[in-house]
Amino acid sequence: MTFAQLYALLAGRLQDTGYARWALVDMKAALNLTYEDFCARTECVQALTALTQSSGAVYTPSGSVRLVRLTGEPQSATLRRRLCPITADQAFDMDPDWEARTQDPDYYIFPWTQVSGVKSLRVVFTPASALTDLKVPAVILPAQMSADGDIPATPPEYHDCLVDGAAAYLLSQPGRLQNLDLAATYVWRYESKVAAMVGMNVTSFSSRGGVVPYRNF
Repeated sequence: MTFAQLYALLAGRLQDTGYARWALVDMKAALNLTYEDFCARTECVQALTALTQSSGAVYTPSGSVRLVRLTGEPQSATLRRRLCPITADQAFDMDPDWEARTQDPDYYIFPWTQVSGVKSLRVVFTPASALTDLKVPAVILPAQMSADGDIPATPPEYHDCLVDGAAAYLLSQPGRLQNLDLAATYVWRYESKVAAMVGMNVTSFSSRGGVVPYRNF
């Protein structure tokens, strides 16, 4: 479904197709809040994500994408050596002067760094020039939907549960339009789909015998 189809469906479930009781901007915000919640809790969106240098040795995701966790090693075709995720303490043990180094690095560090609230990756030694092709396989939070034609990155069969979650959110807000009984119904429907998606991911990993690296990285 497109963003326009989602908020039209939400208006129908709220019996407010004319947007007389709930403003359209509030419906869109509720859908995006639910979209983020679903992606964060189910980890259903994974992608090889490009990073760009934001300042010094800090690299952040391009666009409005946000990182949740790595699922593999960072990649850069222009570097001579394999990118090696290590901790700051390990870097110090290997070379106490690593923070002062400016020449081409022997190894790299990729701990999470908060830049304006966005999870980023930090290179131990800044290369002579910026890495222009740095990518990481990661679980991500996609950019929010804004245009009517935007389509959620979640599996298509889970698009409608975003409407359930948004309806539950709006109906639970204090005020004359609050309806906790109806909100509870939509909460149950939404949480059922979240549980199903989580279960599908676990089954998929288990059937392959795979272990996701950097789980706590």
